[in-house]
Amino acid sequence: MKYLLSLLAIGLFCTSALAQQDQVLAPADTAGTINIELGDNIKRITNYQVKLNKLRNGTEGYRIEIYFGSDRTEAQDVMKRFKKERDSIACDLSFQNPYLRVQVGNFRSRVEAQKLYYELKKEFKTVIIVHVPKMDYPPLD
Repeated sequence: MKYLLSLLAIGLFCTSALAQQDQVLAPADTAGTINIELGDNIKRITNYQVKLNKLRNGTEGYRIEIYFGSDRTEAQDVMKRFKKERDSIACDLSFQNPYLRVQVGNFRSRVEAQKLYYELKKEFKTVIIVHVPKMDYPPLD
């Protein structure tokens, strides 16, 4: 008797679960429109951020450093080797006494930089992602 009641309960549960699934997965019959109304605070904050970006002439973001050392010829070789394979990606050589740095790419977030980071880690011995307070605007995809 308990076995029969258990089977009946499981059967009813499965039937009701399938009925719910049909309702959730059914496509809409008509297309609708969505209106988004921004509050005054959101508009004010957005306008403020646009003004700041114009004044800064750049943005903060992330770059990948593929060389850090004091040997200029080695830094230039690393830079040439990078540009040979990836000419479309920005590559800069900078001097911060007494070290030279070769940094590549302009990324809005660390997550964006990680894809290139893992590729470069196989080719270069020193590869790190660095936060940059001011860099050129990255291209929009």
